[in-house]
Amino acid sequence: MKKLTVLCLILCTLLSLTGCAFFSDNQAPVNFYYRSRDYLHSNDGSVIVPEERDASGHITDLDHLLRLYLMGPYDEELVSPFPKSLQVTDIYPGADTVILVLTNDLNTLQGADRSIACACLALTCMDITGAESVTLIWENEILTLDASSLMLYDNTQQQTE
Repeated sequence: MKKLTVLCLILCTLLSLTGCAFFSDNQAPVNFYYRSRDYLHSNDGSVIVPEERDASGHITDLDHLLRLYLMGPYDEELVSPFPKSLQVTDIYPGADTVILVLTNDLNTLQGADRSIACACLALTCMDITGAESVTLIWENEILTLDASSLMLYDNTQQQTE
């Protein structure tokens, strides 16, 4: 009986030593972009911040990843810029662009809040798919964004010094 107990302890020890390496090799990280909770007080001036998530088993399932994304961030320093009721109703992936059809809940956001939400969604889609641009469609609005049209850091203060 003692031999069996010792064997079990050795086996558990060996499995625990390889556990972290075993799972980390299978991860498929993606970035979900959210608004920084305290971006006005941040030193780097970043309004939009990535949160790395594991997409293992779903790396090609954009619908699943976007539903997960719209549930909000894990990090307490980040805030979802979207209304809780916002949903993606259709996805049209292409080689260079992704088209997302959204519910009209995006109309509840105005001004900078809408711009930040659209930028976060576009950056997330571009990161997941590798597309060069994202077109968002809701109600009577059509907005196409690409990486060159998005500024993630405000460096105007640095330029004036």
